[in-house]
Amino acid sequence: MELPEPEDEVLFPDIYVLAKKSAERILDKFLEAWELVKPAYEEVESKLSSVKGNLRERPPNYRVSAVDSTFTSALALRGYKANFILLAAVFYPDPRRPIFSFFPVRNTFEDEEYTPSFEVKYREVLMMKQVIKRHSEHFDVIVRDGDFPPTYTIFPRSRKKLAEASHEVMKIVRQLGKGVAGLVKRISTSLIAYRFMDDFQGFLDSLDPRIRRFALDLLSDSMLANVLLEPGEYLLLEKYGDEFNGSSFIAGYFSSLRIKDREKHREGIEKRLEEYPLFKEVQVVYYKPRTHNPGPVKLTGFNLDLVDFASFSALSTAGGQFPDYINLADMACLEHARHMKPDLVMFNALNTAFRGKKYANKLKYKGKPLRILGIQNVQKYWLYFPK
Repeated sequence: MELPEPEDEVLFPDIYVLAKKSAERILDKFLEAWELVKPAYEEVESKLSSVKGNLRERPPNYRVSAVDSTFTSALALRGYKANFILLAAVFYPDPRRPIFSFFPVRNTFEDEEYTPSFEVKYREVLMMKQVIKRHSEHFDVIVRDGDFPPTYTIFPRSRKKLAEASHEVMKIVRQLGKGVAGLVKRISTSLIAYRFMDDFQGFLDSLDPRIRRFALDLLSDSMLANVLLEPGEYLLLEKYGDEFNGSSFIAGYFSSLRIKDREKHREGIEKRLEEYPLFKEVQVVYYKPRTHNPGPVKLTGFNLDLVDFASFSALSTAGGQFPDYINLADMACLEHARHMKPDLVMFNALNTAFRGKKYANKLKYKGKPLRILGIQNVQKYWLYFPK
């Protein structure tokens, strides 16, 4: 049998056929949605020309601390199962060493509202709080990789401890005269369409439910900003708490996406904003750096000139799409996790602790050890005990 050339694509024909049929069905839906959405692009574009601007060529130089995290591999033992969050805070352009932290995240079914992604956000905010309190002299703006405050915090049913921690961060940076921002890579909101379409909610309500999701994807900020902003341009939107269409800007937007309980959801967000009033002052900007074929970047910010900071971020983008400070934080997390291997560190720590008299002599049943540290997935045994 003649082997294929390395550059040849090797796929099972039946899988490829299935994938292609699925791809065509998806694109057919987008095509159908696009015929409905195209007039909205024209409407938004006609209004955008008078409000978008050019990024400043000489913005202030900012010292930045950027916080990021990575969710590492799971440790699956008979008595203990957990993933790990590895967090990093870097300083830019300060060459000082990154700060690292790490937490196990237990998978639990006891709390329906608990999710690992919630725990990641919470730990990131706590990390920001720690950096602000201990290292505020080394930065002007602290940035989270992801929106700040996390969007989850403004929803009425979300856990309050994340909202409280985020609000506390905002109180502290205001007291210290610092700024806080969130840099969003995976943009999923449709704030631009909501702001500049005459009847965003009515348009969504008029759509067949089968096409609504595809239309929303086409109206996402990622799509609109990519098409309607040129490299070096920005678009500044309202603050979360600004009045728009009879409610706060952010409450009106998120309630407009609802199919059921729209008014109840809006009132819940308004109540949350009253409870945590600094959330009202968060502002949103979209910009494109002056790099080759850039995509749009979303910044949410508090207690800083967001256009200045967007201009600085664009100038701090050596290549691609995102500023160097966020790339450094991302790289610090990934590289440290790759070398540190948190699951192996925890496995070793558990084994070391278990061998002590305090635990080994007590974790027994009728003289038989419980062996809570037995590896469940024996296929990965070699990872822990290499030959």
